[in-house]
Amino acid sequence: MGGIQLEGRGRSAKTPWVMALLSLSLVADVARAECEDHTVLVDQAVEAILVADLDTASAKLQSAETALGCGSVAQPPSLARQWLVEGVLLDFGGEDPTSSFAAARRVAPDVWIDALGAKFRASYDGADTGEGTDPTRLEASPELGESWVAHLDGKPITLPHDVVPGLHVIQVADSEGTVHFGTIVFTIEGSTQKVEHGLPQEVTPIAEEHDTTVAPPESPVDSQLWVHLGGGIHTAFGEPLTSQIPDAPNEPGMKLTVPLEAGIGWAAEPVWLRAVVGLAPMVGGRYLYATEEGPGSSPVALRGTLTGGFTLPFGDLGVMGGISWPSRLTLALVMAIPLSADLPLVLEPRVGLNVPTERSAEPALGITFVYAPEL
Repeated sequence: MGGIQLEGRGRSAKTPWVMALLSLSLVADVARAECEDHTVLVDQAVEAILVADLDTASAKLQSAETALGCGSVAQPPSLARQWLVEGVLLDFGGEDPTSSFAAARRVAPDVWIDALGAKFRASYDGADTGEGTDPTRLEASPELGESWVAHLDGKPITLPHDVVPGLHVIQVADSEGTVHFGTIVFTIEGSTQKVEHGLPQEVTPIAEEHDTTVAPPESPVDSQLWVHLGGGIHTAFGEPLTSQIPDAPNEPGMKLTVPLEAGIGWAAEPVWLRAVVGLAPMVGGRYLYATEEGPGSSPVALRGTLTGGFTLPFGDLGVMGGISWPSRLTLALVMAIPLSADLPLVLEPRVGLNVPTERSAEPALGITFVYAPEL
């Protein structure tokens, strides 16, 4: 795809900066990747020319012409200032500035740089803009598709188009105003000139046109495993029991425990399952139970549970069931609430029933803090 080019500029090649401009040709993807603002570059060229820094002015002018092949469509006032700078540089280089000054007068006749002085003003006023001469026919080669918009000296046109002979800027932009091609042409009176733009028939988005990276296919939602490590405070409310074992503590009515548990979980959204084993020391009492040999007691209950449920927007909701020694079944509703976006910390309120095999059911509730890293 073509970028900024110079076509048919009938200039002498005595001045080095003119030779550089004549040899300038950039592909559009490079121009877009490093595109500078045309107006800013022209302003910098003007500042340099006003302090007689010809090297900087030439470099900035060259960059400004390169910027015509990318970015936004150049506006007539900025183009006029560009031609004025070029005319001054040509004059300092011993070249004829007439074509450049004529282009400046044609695209924006109200634009002038007062600091250039009377000499250059006289040259500017005397430059023939070419009005009244036989026009030049500009044609696109190949023809532009409907999604492209051609611009002549900053204004939209349709090619083919008749123009006044002289210097002109041709740019081709997409429907959003992004320039994909720019060229400076010097048209000859009464001739037909073709603009070789090298663009595809229709607009191709830049990302699709140049990015050849193939994105990996999205992975399906896989199942995942995690470790469950928990501890908390639970309580159950049942009947108090008096120990039949000498010097053994009783079992209080409010049974306060500090459960510790470990297990493994599996999920394939929205379903999850978890198997856990643990122990639950009782605070201020013992678990009392009966055996064939007589009464028994234990400071700790051993338990195993299986929990399953569904993932909801605010957390995981599930039902837990299990068995506990000594002589209890457990059933609870579990809500798992994430505590951190960065760490696998979960708060689990639980409410349910403990069901001793030889007594009435005991309402139970508790809070468990869980660390659940993925495997």
